[in-house]
Amino acid sequence: MNKGVFHSMLQPEEVATAIRVFQSVVEEPWFDRTHDNDLDCAKIVVRAYQQGMINEEKLKRYVRVIAAQRFAKLQDTPVILH
Repeated sequence: MNKGVFHSMLQPEEVATAIRVFQSVVEEPWFDRTHDNDLDCAKIVVRAYQQGMINEEKLKRYVRVIAAQRFAKLQDTPVILH
């Protein structure tokens, strides 16, 4: 992930949280890793954080739900939201 996307918008500790959330979502086996999907997922993380969703676990759950709808592989990989 291009960390520059976050640095101009968030403080260092916020960047660290956003990166952890992003990485946890895109590393899910159902996530279809493409450059565009990664970028769009990063944007979802930043927007949600900026709108006040600063609790890391809540943010992670929120982003997983959206990512599962938008970026899940069309294969037999089940989407498990935890």
